Amino acid sequence: FYDTSWESRLSVFALGNGDQFTIPDRQADGSLTCAYRTPREQRLGLRTLTLTRSGATCTNVEDADYITYTSDRLHQTFVAVKVRSRTEYNLEEEQLGFELLRQISERQDRVRDLEETARSRPLTPEERDELMRLRRRLDSDESFLQTLIQLQRAYGINSYL
Repeated sequence: FYDTSWESRLSVFALGNGDQFTIPDRQADGSLTCAYRTPREQRLGLRTLTLTRSGATCTNVEDADYITYTSDRLHQTFVAVKVRSRTEYNLEEEQLGFELLRQISERQDRVRDLEETARSRPLTPEERDELMRLRRRLDSDESFLQTLIQLQRAYGINSYL
């Protein structure tokens, strides 16, 4: 038996491209499956895209079961789930795809915050530099996501086959 749980932890898919799978409404322990909300979404009361009928959201990253990230530039939504192969403990650091999308989501939130600030007042030189640096990083991260998805598809990384 080949255990693909490690590779599954890296899995990220683009919503609507046919690679995704159904996310259950309830977890193995009976709790509702919930989507992670970034700090900005929490602060502004923004809705999170939920992929379950329950529509539950979590504000605590450790409690979340999956994350969605919608790129402002690509107008595409990416999804990563947490894979919990052990019943007794599952380390957050093992959830590679989830952590990748969480970091990208929070980076995009900071870009949005800086852009909102720029509409109300001129940015300081430090803020302008940060915005340019974050935009470049975000573009690079989104390109990496697309490459990761292509590699997973080409090599069957997220599959038992």
